[in-house]
Amino acid sequence: MSKIILNVYCLVFLITLCCFFNYHVSAQKISVTESTKEMSLGTVPAQCVSIYGVDDKTILKEYSRHLSRFKTNPEIRKGELMAINIRLNDFPNDTISIYANTESAGKDEIRLQLFIQKGTFWLKQQEAIVKYLREDLHSFAVEQCKRPVESNITKTEKNIDQKQKEISDVFKENGKLNEEAEECKKTIEHNNQKVSENESYILTLNKELEDIKKQLADLQEQLKNIK
Repeated sequence: MSKIILNVYCLVFLITLCCFFNYHVSAQKISVTESTKEMSLGTVPAQCVSIYGVDDKTILKEYSRHLSRFKTNPEIRKGELMAINIRLNDFPNDTISIYANTESAGKDEIRLQLFIQKGTFWLKQQEAIVKYLREDLHSFAVEQCKRPVESNITKTEKNIDQKQKEISDVFKENGKLNEEAEECKKTIEHNNQKVSENESYILTLNKELEDIKKQLADLQEQLKNIK
């Protein structure tokens, strides 16, 4: 019964914490959409994706690191990322520039906005190179959304381990206390029996004492009669 209670407690604890920490992420399907957004060079087409549980500065920093695999050195200035003269392996004849910024889209939700420029043109989602970058952007967003969840899972697992240890310790303490209680019960029963025996013995001793006192009185009387 104790193991069943322990397992149920831990399961409820895990579900509760996971729901508390990961509600937005678990309920959200990550998708990339196209919209017209503002950036440093004007209002232009943007590929947008929502990321949950990560702050805007971290998102731009991580996306900068993500773009470095395209052999580029992105710069972040005043909240906007800029990576110029990028040549993708799948599109060796095209040179593009990528800009990115962020905006708050709700509680724990930051929208990463990607602007793709080729020459003087801002590319839209129907372009093959944009389709490729949208898939890449989706993969990046999924990876970023998973990180805080994985971190919370690790914390939750540690909390479960702690609770399991605490529960185990309490069970052990109760077992020890129960053993001591049984020993105390036996001691009490033994002592009660001993008290009862002693009370009977006291009655016997009192009777013997009265007999001895009577003998003493007789002897003292006998002593007086000797003249």
